[in-house]
Amino acid sequence: MSSTWPKLGAAVTAALLTIASFPTAAAPVQIDLRAPTGFTAVSIDPVGNDHFCITGDLTSDDGESRTAWATLVDVVPKQIAWAQRLPPPDHYIGNSAVRCATDGHSYYVLTQAYTHSESTLNQTKVFINQLSPKGELGISTLVSAGFDEWATALDASPAAISVIGGANSALDSQGRFSMYVQQFDATLKLTHSVTIPHGAFAPNSEASLRQGSLRIAGEFLPDTVANAAGRQAFAFSDVDLRTGRYSWSTYVSPPKTRSEKSLLASDGRDLYVGLTPNDMTVAVVNAKGEVAQTFSTANPLCEIKAIGGSGDTLYLLGAACNQEATGQLFLIDVKHRTTKLVRELPGYIVVARFTDSGWAAVMKQKDGMLSLMHDGF
Repeated sequence: MSSTWPKLGAAVTAALLTIASFPTAAAPVQIDLRAPTGFTAVSIDPVGNDHFCITGDLTSDDGESRTAWATLVDVVPKQIAWAQRLPPPDHYIGNSAVRCATDGHSYYVLTQAYTHSESTLNQTKVFINQLSPKGELGISTLVSAGFDEWATALDASPAAISVIGGANSALDSQGRFSMYVQQFDATLKLTHSVTIPHGAFAPNSEASLRQGSLRIAGEFLPDTVANAAGRQAFAFSDVDLRTGRYSWSTYVSPPKTRSEKSLLASDGRDLYVGLTPNDMTVAVVNAKGEVAQTFSTANPLCEIKAIGGSGDTLYLLGAACNQEATGQLFLIDVKHRTTKLVRELPGYIVVARFTDSGWAAVMKQKDGMLSLMHDGF
């Protein structure tokens, strides 16, 4: 294996991109996903050229098994480009698709395969699957980064396919936590691998590869077996991938937080929004890991689904505190510490993602219909 890291693609996650503007006059475009019965969306990823890749799983009629499923939506003609089941490998009882990316030619879908229906006995393994431009399933490779694994982020470029995730050395998270960064070439041959000991971040964290370092934010899971430093709480960390050591870590969440999200902005700052029963807390972490600003306002939402923005403008997608938990889009002026409701959305936001020019979300209606809703393009 080479000892140098190739030049990476844009950002590992689309949530890292900046927001230009959000039109509010016209209603957002909505596209029926025509998803099979039993589909649960796990993630939505922009993959360029006005396409979005939605990943998740199909639950069997008896509820005993899950099968990974991914679909590509072209928002310009409002069409489904392709939809594909990704069956679990032999000796696994089911799997779920969790992230999707493209290198400009092929598509890559991360799946997590399960060995047992009982969570305390289950061992999860991560696979990277290559699909053709038409969605035809090609080669598949086991990531093999630990005993019990999960995937956090996926980035694809002509230089490398990068997978970021976490692992535990025993069943039921009873062993030692660690993180990993693995890179593959277009044939899914492993070219680089780094293991970062002394803790991990939960699967729904945000991650970005930046010039030989890993920036990650989410719920930190300390390595209690080894009595390593850290506590279980929402944190931002920077890891030097050359040494596999933490450069710094910063905790930001207030007590009794019930929903929280982060944004690893392209200007080098990291932003945090957390909801308590009464307040919404906003924090800005600079490139040195210092909390440069923090303030609280009245809580406008009951759940955060995604945040995005640039400069002092932050956008927030989440669920309202009503019986239907309908979607809402808020604007946060970080400089003046104010919030403003931009738009109410019909239906419940299942998953959402901000892009460089707007947002997209998988919406669920009262009748169970799933659709892709997007605006600001």
